[in-house]
Amino acid sequence: MGFMHKSASNFRGSFANMLLMLCAIADFYSNKLGLTGLEVKPELDGCTYVTLPIRVRSLLNHRSLSFITIIPDSSFSPGEQTLLINIVAKRLGNKRDA
Repeated sequence: MGFMHKSASNFRGSFANMLLMLCAIADFYSNKLGLTGLEVKPELDGCTYVTLPIRVRSLLNHRSLSFITIIPDSSFSPGEQTLLINIVAKRLGNKRDA
């Protein structure tokens, strides 16, 4: 079984990134932060949690955070699903290499 060693500075950086991400999620759900720069579903750009369409809010409320970022819902076109999966795979690959 392999063991991956991370230096203290890498751990602090990862922890800080995770903390920033969790704060951003909390701010979004508190309507303090709007969506920006969406590559998929750009029509939702600018929406805060409360201004999202009810169906989108319902989907977010019934999924864990890991699934929110990875699993597209059935309203996504096949092209949007492929784009989303490619974006997530690229981001996961970048985090693994960091």
